[in-house]
Amino acid sequence: MKNRDSLDVMLSTVAVICDAAAIFGGLMFATWVRFDSGWVSRHHDPPANVYELYATGSAVATLMFLFVYRNRGLFIRPQTGSFIDKIPRIAKSTALGTFITAVLAFAMQNEADFARLVIGLSFFSVLTFVMLERYILFRIEWNMARHSHHKSNVLLLGTDHVALHVKHALRQEPMLRAHVIGFLSTSLDAQHAEIESSEILGSLDELGSFIKTLTIDEIVLADSRLHHDRIVQILLLCERNLITFKMVPDLFRIMTTSMDVQSLDDIPLLGISTWPLDKFWNRVTKRIEDVLGALIGLILSAPVIGVAAILVKRSSPGPVFYRQERCGEEG
Repeated sequence: MKNRDSLDVMLSTVAVICDAAAIFGGLMFATWVRFDSGWVSRHHDPPANVYELYATGSAVATLMFLFVYRNRGLFIRPQTGSFIDKIPRIAKSTALGTFITAVLAFAMQNEADFARLVIGLSFFSVLTFVMLERYILFRIEWNMARHSHHKSNVLLLGTDHVALHVKHALRQEPMLRAHVIGFLSTSLDAQHAEIESSEILGSLDELGSFIKTLTIDEIVLADSRLHHDRIVQILLLCERNLITFKMVPDLFRIMTTSMDVQSLDDIPLLGISTWPLDKFWNRVTKRIEDVLGALIGLILSAPVIGVAAILVKRSSPGPVFYRQERCGEEG
């Protein structure tokens, strides 16, 4: 466990350094595009110390970006899930960092004149540099985790379908570097058919002796139907032996959709995940798809509609399109 934690700290440190280099490089690249690339027309010559001036500003802005990334949890290790899932959070964090940079540049107008175009371009350049750097780091970390010799030994408490699901989930996520050493049966669950008898090490009553004889880094309680006092005993036993304790919420057994976890001050709240269209970018994407789909459909069907309109007009009086009053939103 200690080796795994040390590796996570090292990877987080590397991520901070690489992000700082990518952010600073993106800001300076935007400066080069604005003043020296020839891609953007210049109405007046830049100051002689333009790169020195913008390097100082970029260094300060880099710290602001890192602060935003840290608050958005982008340095937490190990990373889980796919890289695509991380893109929206990286983009939002970069947009917020760019906004803070713009506010800071505006506040420093009396000290130095920073071009607004550089700040605008920096969003795209920083985002590109960071995404490229993050993807490379993600692949490196994924391969390191997959071939790592330092595995976290996980003991599952329970032998039903939930425990089996946890086992499969741990195996499918190499970033966690978890190795399931076996199951302990409880008096409340039945053994799942896919769990082999050789994988069941014993019963929950023998947990204390297994902790003393086996190297266990983490215990996951899959059967949360145990009595509250029994769960507290297991938690305290893990705490005394420096073993990480986690449990599957009882709602997992009755919910078929993913859960949404929120925090109200220091109170954790579990709920059903929000609908996809509750998210702004999903609505924008759907609207774009609706408009493009309608345009393409109209273009492809235009000849048929034209012929039908002529036939309707020749065969019957009145307008081609039938119009009717309907009751819409808000009456």
